[in-house]
Amino acid sequence: ALVPSLTTLSTAGRAEYARTLRRVAAALLVGAALIVGLAVVAGRPALVHLFGSAYAVPRSDVTLLAVGGAEFLAANVLGQALIARGDHARAALAWLVVLPAIAAGILLGSGVVRQAELGLILGGAVVCVAQGAQLGAVLHSRGRARPVA
Repeated sequence: ALVPSLTTLSTAGRAEYARTLRRVAAALLVGAALIVGLAVVAGRPALVHLFGSAYAVPRSDVTLLAVGGAEFLAANVLGQALIARGDHARAALAWLVVLPAIAAGILLGSGVVRQAELGLILGGAVVCVAQGAQLGAVLHSRGRARPVA
């Protein structure tokens, strides 16, 4: 459970909290790279092996879905970091701004699979940037953390 640990750190001090978030972000980047790399190398063959050739999708589709999934994983961790500091409204705002990005991805895509991929990738990128910006604003503010109970 990430929120309780981050909540404890947020009350201990901004420097330790920021240091921990940098370590978590580095681990997320490594994990995302591994997920995407695994999807590129083994995603399509794994789908064929598990579900048969009727469910084979192009490697590009598996890769795009892995990138979008990794982005949303990162966004969830960033959101938990905001919630741990008691900034629920900032976390919610970041999730609200993602809706137009998902809609844009759907409108830009041709075919339902590409629409889903573009919506996922654009939405994931926007929510990560929004969560990161909100978290940066929180960490650079002079206010004290309002940890969850």
